[in-house]
Amino acid sequence: MTTDHYPQILDLQTAAEYVDVSPFALKSLVTAGYVDASRNSDAQLRFTMSDLKAFVARNSDNGSSVDLPGDLVLPALEPSELVELLDDRAEHMALRMLKMYSTVFPQVQSWPPARLSKFVTVTRARFKAILAVALSEKFDQELLDDLHHIGSSAAKHEVKLPEILLLLRVSRDLVVQNAIEVTESDDRPSGFALSLLLTRIMPAMDRLADALTAGYWETMFPGQ
Repeated sequence: MTTDHYPQILDLQTAAEYVDVSPFALKSLVTAGYVDASRNSDAQLRFTMSDLKAFVARNSDNGSSVDLPGDLVLPALEPSELVELLDDRAEHMALRMLKMYSTVFPQVQSWPPARLSKFVTVTRARFKAILAVALSEKFDQELLDDLHHIGSSAAKHEVKLPEILLLLRVSRDLVVQNAIEVTESDDRPSGFALSLLLTRIMPAMDRLADALTAGYWETMFPGQ
């Protein structure tokens, strides 16, 4: 990839072209903290070439062909394959979520083993449901009801709403982080699969946050 025709400071469209993802996916990566960016006086994203080169280096071969002997080219990683690989990591992500959850709520550290195990089991199932949404763009009502119940339960136990929404954001970041790790460890071109997952996971998490928030406020102010 040549950089001769690229300036040192790039706008969103040009930066997305350089790293070979959609502008929406690049914005999502910025939001999740995986790509550094600044904003100009018009609040438009701006990227330095050095930051983009660092990202490309970490994700080498993503979205580009890999030349093999005999002019063979590895087939691209399909979005469904990426989701399946992430699905295999659901328990790993659930365990990491438990660790982060115990940081936000120190009382978790005194939970008995049975309750800890149940948390991991339920969280693993929730990650699998989120990934299914990212693949099909269809929301399972059971998942929305689950988040609605979590919001309601948080209100009943006087847990502040921002603390609960933070956990949803952590869930989103864990999916994004693991997706990047999976594509980095796969020799196949994976730019399209990663871009598609990112463009779907962000709005999906927004809708789940809406369900959680609705449950919270309906319990706080019943009948309104």
